[in-house]
Amino acid sequence: MTAVQTSDGASLSALHKTLVVVRYSESYYASGGVSAHLHALNTALSSLLHLTIYQLYLDPDHNVRVAVIEPDSQYEQIEVLNKAKTDSGRAGEQSLGTEGDSVFSSTEPFTRAPNLLQKVVSNFLEKLYFLLEKNAPSLWAQIRSLRRALCSPNCRWLSRCLPGVRAQIRLNDYIAECISQTIRSVHDDHPGKQILYIDHSPYQPLTPVRLKRAFEAEAMAAAVYHGGYEQADISLLMRIARRHWFGVITLNNCPRRLRSLVSPTSEQHSLLHNGVDIAFFDRTRVQPGCLRSRVGAGATSRLILVPARITYQKGQHDLLDALAVLSSDTLSQLVVVFAGQTNSRVYRRWLEKKIRMSSTLRSLTYHFVGNLDQTDLRDGYRDSDLVVLPSHSEGVPRVLIEAQAMGLRCVATDVGGVREAIVNERCVSLVSAKDVTQIAKAIQSQLEASALCAGEIEENRRLLESRSGLLALAKRHGKFYQSLCQSWSAGRTQGP
Repeated sequence: MTAVQTSDGASLSALHKTLVVVRYSESYYASGGVSAHLHALNTALSSLLHLTIYQLYLDPDHNVRVAVIEPDSQYEQIEVLNKAKTDSGRAGEQSLGTEGDSVFSSTEPFTRAPNLLQKVVSNFLEKLYFLLEKNAPSLWAQIRSLRRALCSPNCRWLSRCLPGVRAQIRLNDYIAECISQTIRSVHDDHPGKQILYIDHSPYQPLTPVRLKRAFEAEAMAAAVYHGGYEQADISLLMRIARRHWFGVITLNNCPRRLRSLVSPTSEQHSLLHNGVDIAFFDRTRVQPGCLRSRVGAGATSRLILVPARITYQKGQHDLLDALAVLSSDTLSQLVVVFAGQTNSRVYRRWLEKKIRMSSTLRSLTYHFVGNLDQTDLRDGYRDSDLVVLPSHSEGVPRVLIEAQAMGLRCVATDVGGVREAIVNERCVSLVSAKDVTQIAKAIQSQLEASALCAGEIEENRRLLESRSGLLALAKRHGKFYQSLCQSWSAGRTQGP
């Protein structure tokens, strides 16, 4: 293996001899932004740094599973901690723990099928939440902040009166116990090595419980800050920092209050951005026509791809309002493909009703194709003329990096870390969030622009590789991990 070098010339090639990484994320096999980032990251770290990674994640039934990723292994070739196969699940997946284990057989309260009353209440709450988010965003934000605060360990006495919050906390306790058991098992399997636990869950109010269990199991720890969270989440990280030595990983430029927690130049902090396998997202490796054939779009149609979850915060309704401003001639040529899992069925039905009720949009050709895996998404990029990301909030969007690598023009809202994902401003139009007029003008402008030439695409790919490629990603992570290991060894940690 070629030694990976940091900017100061220090080699990271021997990091695997001293370190094992244990990660937790809410899902592992979904193709959402966080999970896809972990896919790329695990590939980079295991193959380029030869690290062994224990990836904990929740399956659809809220059972914790562990994928052991060895150097140069693929995601399908995973082992399980206890080496005991199960009959259900994907090929190669196995459950953590054995049947009858008092710790890992406690998931029944989380997997019980909901009864009719629960379904009715759930549907009612989903509609209520959507109406609040749509018509009273400030009130909705306060309710979300209150619910997140109630999940704090300091409010457990109150959570007993709130079944939904109580179930979330109990599930988190189960996850924390699995993390603790995993770290202790890794200590047994890799004696003498340091263990770094990384909490990659986007639901930050429950992070302290998991970090505390990791500290108790004698592991270093790092918390990933995704951006776009309430101030209460940052305060939780600040309180943890006062009691423990731990690292903070940010995927975009961290906010002011987080900078007050650790200096951006500190060895406790690393700005990592998202990583993408640029070699995989290469338009020359893909035969065109797959997505167009799937949605029945002709060769002369202009295909707009919207790769985002179907939820209000992703702003698909703003895109529809913008399309309604375009001329009828332009609209008749468009095929809009919404590619992403439906997080809110109420919101999706509202989008479809919005199209049906609009005299302008009624003739629009559109398709909801659901969640696409990486291969299908790459095929979708190849067939598209334009990628639109009308989000109200973002971290550093992976799809924007992938689209640029595939030589596509893009329109995106200037929120979160979107600006940090752009390498060529001529190819990407930045607009204000929720500004329908700006979005419409940007779409019209990018559709009228000529396709990027081969030389410009290659230059964009070179810039993306140097900033967001797997090698660059491994270097940044490796350097950060190395600094934590050195600080831990120097005795700069504090007990819980």
